[in-house]
Amino acid sequence: MTHWWAVCLFTFFSSLVFSLAALINGLFARNFDEVAFFQNFILTPLIYLGGVFYSIQSLPPAWQKVSLYNPLVYMVNGFRYGFFGFSDVNPGICLVILTAFTVILGWLICIYLKKVSV
Repeated sequence: MTHWWAVCLFTFFSSLVFSLAALINGLFARNFDEVAFFQNFILTPLIYLGGVFYSIQSLPPAWQKVSLYNPLVYMVNGFRYGFFGFSDVNPGICLVILTAFTVILGWLICIYLKKVSV
């Protein structure tokens, strides 16, 4: 482990993003099939296009640009930097994007819960 602090930081933010996304999924899902829809048709493609199993540098240039819109790219590259000391994306940018994504998801949940409770 090259940068233990990065591993801890990205573990925190990644678990927070996944928790908030699961909460949003749970708030809108009416049955188990709708929960599974999120896992099968949103999360799985994001994982395969997120550089989990390969570096996004191995993708064609057009898909590299598309992958940069995937929040999992920033999670994976943050962990990659923490464990191995290198990353496809600047770790500072990864941290900023994950922080912003966390704030946006938390804000959306707060807005929805205020509308439902009124």
